[in-house]
Amino acid sequence: MSKLPPKPVKPGTPDELCFEAGDIIHITDMNDVNWWKGTSKGRTGLTPSDYVAEQAESIDNLCLKEQNEAT
Repeated sequence: MSKLPPKPVKPGTPDELCFEAGDIIHITDMNDVNWWKGTSKGRTGLTPSDYVAEQAESIDNLCLKEQNEAT
């Protein structure tokens, strides 16, 4: 289970992403267990993985669901 970040999360280094609770972050790289790369509000940077919670189904799952509903 992910914990909510403090409000707002301010980057400690230039490569960290600044965000607030409730912001949507599009994760692009999960190779590191502790730090994920993502984009929010037009900015890209690293965020602690334990501050991120999945909010939506993957695109693949949505496409499969639409195909099943059409048949």
